[in-house]
Amino acid sequence: MSTCKCIDRMNDVLAQKNTKIVCVWPITADMDIGPTRPKIETEKIDKKRRGGLHGAIAAFCPFCGKKYEDKNKTGNDPANSPPIPTT
Repeated sequence: MSTCKCIDRMNDVLAQKNTKIVCVWPITADMDIGPTRPKIETEKIDKKRRGGLHGAIAAFCPFCGKKYEDKNKTGNDPANSPPIPTT
């Protein structure tokens, strides 16, 4: 998770109502798993258009506003990652 414990505390409260916040583990370009972040639900605007949904992941805690850890700032910049070998 982030350095804050807001999601954990909110999930403790929501558990009393059999509910929880959906979180995901983003995967970086170098196939590293990033820190857990809350998922933002999306939906299609024009349902007649082809294509799937695009996901959104929070960059900041929705409760306290603290920025989540960004792996790209710690040296895992996708622009500097080696290409994925194909066979």
